[in-house]
Amino acid sequence: MSEDEVIFVYYDSYGHDGLIENDWFETRRAALLRLLKGCKSCIPVTSKICFSEEEMIQYATAYIKTGGEGVIIKDPMMPYVHKRSSQALKFKKQSDAEYEVIELLEGSGNWNGCCKMALCKLGDGRTFKTNVEGEREWLREVWNTKDKWVGKVISVRYQELSEAGIPLIPYSDLVVRDY
Repeated sequence: MSEDEVIFVYYDSYGHDGLIENDWFETRRAALLRLLKGCKSCIPVTSKICFSEEEMIQYATAYIKTGGEGVIIKDPMMPYVHKRSSQALKFKKQSDAEYEVIELLEGSGNWNGCCKMALCKLGDGRTFKTNVEGEREWLREVWNTKDKWVGKVISVRYQELSEAGIPLIPYSDLVVRDY
């Protein structure tokens, strides 16, 4: 494919071939595959129906090993949903480790005056930034007491380490580990 080409990656749809939102997922998907068959710039997202938790974990693990971020788990009888849903769950590989806080960083825009990131130190002395989660009021309090966090060891969740050993997509709720 040329760099100038656009790729359309698709998963689900309705509103064509007489399909409505409440049609079964596999019916909607089969119609979409037929509709876009032969379109070289259209690529379907892989879909698999699993019949057990073990089968799903094996499939997800294999997919993640190929470089995928994770999989979506949902009931195949579920109607099309136009928003996030408790019936469609993300399954991602996640690790956690503990890192020393070097500095807290202020958010911007609506998060001005709140802690939204922490600069942390890796074991070899290099640093990385982690997102900080929490309610706005608490993050404002954290920012107002930012100096007390320096030197603390916090738990950081991340998907995996980069080739350089940096946590990818890191998040922390600033749980301090005092041993």
